[in-house]
Amino acid sequence: MGEKEEIRVAVGNLPPEITEEDLQEDLEHLGYDLSIHLERSGNTDQVTAVIMFEGMTRTTAEKLADQLDGMPYRDRTLRAYVPLFLA
Repeated sequence: MGEKEEIRVAVGNLPPEITEEDLQEDLEHLGYDLSIHLERSGNTDQVTAVIMFEGMTRTTAEKLADQLDGMPYRDRTLRAYVPLFLA
C-alpha cells in the first residue's frame, strides 16, 4: 500500500478543441512524468483524457481526481476518477 507505480486518472467532459499538448501544459506543475491519451469516440462534443502518471501512488491519484472532479475548466465542469480496470 502507498507503493509508487504507473497509475491512470480519467478526466472527462473536456472541450472538443482540447489537445494533448494543452493538457500537458496545464498539468506539468504537478511534477510527475505523465502521458496523455485523448478519447474522442462517440459524442464529438465531449472528450475524455486518460492521463498516465509515473511514480504516483494510488492514494495521491485518488486525491488528484477528487480535486479535478467538479472543477471548472474552459467553460466545462470536469469529471475525474481513478479507474480500477486501468490502474
